[in-house]
Amino acid sequence: FDEVIARLGQQARVDGLIVVGSAAQEQLTAVSDYDLVIILSTMPVPLHVGMTYIDGRFADLIFHTTDQVEQILAATTPFAFWDWVGRLVGWLATGKVVFDRQGQLGQAQAKVQSGAWLQPISDRATYNAWQSINYNLQVVRRYLAAADPTYLLAADMRMLLFGPQDLFFNYFTVRGLPPDSEKNSIRYLQVHDPEYLTLFQRFLLETERQAKFHYYEQVAMMTLAPVGGLWRTGETIMNIDAQVVTPAM
Repeated sequence: FDEVIARLGQQARVDGLIVVGSAAQEQLTAVSDYDLVIILSTMPVPLHVGMTYIDGRFADLIFHTTDQVEQILAATTPFAFWDWVGRLVGWLATGKVVFDRQGQLGQAQAKVQSGAWLQPISDRATYNAWQSINYNLQVVRRYLAAADPTYLLAADMRMLLFGPQDLFFNYFTVRGLPPDSEKNSIRYLQVHDPEYLTLFQRFLLETERQAKFHYYEQVAMMTLAPVGGLWRTGETIMNIDAQVVTPAM
């Protein structure tokens, strides 16, 4: 890995390198991967994310540009987390700069680590989570009421595919917690909300259809507890098309 970093540093268009994840924290295990952010001064091909193997380990390659580093240095307001420049802010906040051709990367890292340069979770994101969880739950409830095997299979698929992702990641959204990897999210729940993690695992592992839906509903209620409950049968719900959503709306 050190040799790869050294060779990349010899390439004229590579302006910086950041090691992130477990390698940056010197906490590599037998199954850890390498995460390497590569800052390019010029990008002849529109690179975004790549993967390879280094020393037999899976390696994520994350590409950013010098222009994006300069945007951070010039910024006067925080970035959105899911904006690609916002992702670079996140890498700088927790990563280890291992190559910095012009010194700009170190300056950007010092700036990021000295203040709040990522926007907090918005009311709109919380509202979207409330809408999504409730809508998918209602669809599954309706499918399970059908005698048609196709509807029942569709319910099974929704509880296997949409449900877990919807619930797990939105748990953090509705609590205003910043996005993180699934491993760090699990570690957070182990410490701060083991009851939720236990129930979520029961939902994942349950194979009997009606019992699985029962857990689905319980996890949904726990997920949305800070922002409102589940939709009641017979209610009319309108999805608001607005960038800013207030509790009153």
